Amino acid sequence: MTGTSAAYRGRGLAKLVKSASLRWAAEAGYRHAFTMNNLHNAPMLAVNEWLGYHETARQTVMTWSVDAGADQAH
Repeated sequence: MTGTSAAYRGRGLAKLVKSASLRWAAEAGYRHAFTMNNLHNAPMLAVNEWLGYHETARQTVMTWSVDAGADQAH
């Protein structure tokens, strides 16, 4: 997981860390890596594109609230 404190964003730190991690993984014999991103996180999507990731699937997350469901249960 790559995260950067708001005060340090825009300096390329996530790109540096993520590329170093992938390099170490490759040196250890790993040949595939998977990542997940929010489609609204354009900076990290750009980093992942630069690293050579490509989209293979999309995920839909749905939530349900007990309070909202109780109104419709009758």
